[in-house]
Amino acid sequence: MFIFIAFDISSVIGWMAGSFASAVNFGLMAFHTESMVLQGGKAGSKRASKSFVFRYLFLILWSIFVLIVIKPNVMTYCLGLLASQLSIILYHIYSSIMNSKYKKYFRGDDE
Repeated sequence: MFIFIAFDISSVIGWMAGSFASAVNFGLMAFHTESMVLQGGKAGSKRASKSFVFRYLFLILWSIFVLIVIKPNVMTYCLGLLASQLSIILYHIYSSIMNSKYKKYFRGDDE
């Protein structure tokens, strides 16, 4: 709710459109990765190349559509595109800290 109050509508739409594209991109990657693992070999490699081209063609066409038709704030749109990557990075930082010897400083445990 904070994002709707603190930012103008152009920024909110840009962030939401970018986050949607990021989520679709990672969803397609997960779907195609599962099917590529089952194939293996040259067929899996060929499918990986097609998947890469398809996903980034989607991102390019979606971005052109959003920037021409909706005209959002470009910076917040780009930040939205990074939403999935940033959440993965934050998860790995968190799990690395919680699996390290320093976790007691973050949890407040008296080990």
